[in-house]
Amino acid sequence: MAEAGMSPLRAEDQEQLPQHAQGQYELGVFYSDEDLELATFWFGRAARQGHADAMFMLGRMIEGEEGPVRDLSQAERWYRRAAAAGHARAQEEMPSRPPQPQGQLEMAISSDARSQYQMGFAHMMGTGAPKDYAQSYFWFKVLEKTMPAQAAMTLQMLRQRLDGEIRAALDEVAAQWTPGNPPPEAPDLAELRAAVTLDDAPGCYALGRALAAAGSPDAQAEALEWLVWAAKQGYGPAHYALAFHYRRVGDGQEEDSHLHHAAQMPAPLEILAEGAALGINQCRYQLAMRMAQDPEVEEDAPRTAALHRAAAEEGFVPAMTQLAFCYHSGYGVEPDPAQAEHWFGEAAKHEDPDAL
Repeated sequence: MAEAGMSPLRAEDQEQLPQHAQGQYELGVFYSDEDLELATFWFGRAARQGHADAMFMLGRMIEGEEGPVRDLSQAERWYRRAAAAGHARAQEEMPSRPPQPQGQLEMAISSDARSQYQMGFAHMMGTGAPKDYAQSYFWFKVLEKTMPAQAAMTLQMLRQRLDGEIRAALDEVAAQWTPGNPPPEAPDLAELRAAVTLDDAPGCYALGRALAAAGSPDAQAEALEWLVWAAKQGYGPAHYALAFHYRRVGDGQEEDSHLHHAAQMPAPLEILAEGAALGINQCRYQLAMRMAQDPEVEEDAPRTAALHRAAAEEGFVPAMTQLAFCYHSGYGVEPDPAQAEHWFGEAAKHEDPDAL
């Protein structure tokens, strides 16, 4: 991960963002020797427009040890999408790769008709996927090419639930869709994407969080790229979110690196709560301190003490001192001089200046 606070993209690069997959791919190639974050970002932009070479290179970026985001399962998905889109090298390598379990959406994207039917039905009913008539219509419209009889009745029902302008747009997207490409975005996500600019770190972060909440593997992969870009500009909450990602994939070195950067900027309470739920001691500690000291945050003494205890018991030294203060003063716990002395002593062993 490059140091935070680097300069924004060149203006001529930003002009490539809304369209021109080939130009975005070429930017990825240009940056691949000097800036892996930017290379990954631009390969991702092109890959999501169906550029097969960019799909393959995005897999390489995500798989490589030097890349900004490492996730082998995501790399595998992009290799398979590149192969489905006709990339010769990806097709050659697929037989040598062990089979990977694929979710329903990935199978639908790879042109499995049964999965396309199930995704359309899931979006129509809201079972197993968010209820979304536009997404449902898209998948049944794609299915119409290979299974017209199965798609016809459902499309007739969905036409009554969507206005003509939306149907026309979806008809065009479905007609141009090729295997390996994701379905169209939900309107609110598309609106957020249209509004964000690359020099707007909070906007990049918000888009990354929205994509992460979308749930699909493709959205998760793109979310990481936007969060990396926000973090590269020094935006603390994005560093927290990336730390959470590396906690999930088991990369403690990257997690610690992002937490180090994150500590330099206060995080929103929901980010700290998410990190605390994941068991990240720095988040437990900072959330507890905010609850105890920030006048704009509702005070919850028992929860504050419990957060400090959880972090202290896992060896987080600042939390040891704060837990000792809790037992000394009876903040959130019954006063207990013995416990206070114990935790002051533990903190002092690690030379915490507040405990000495």
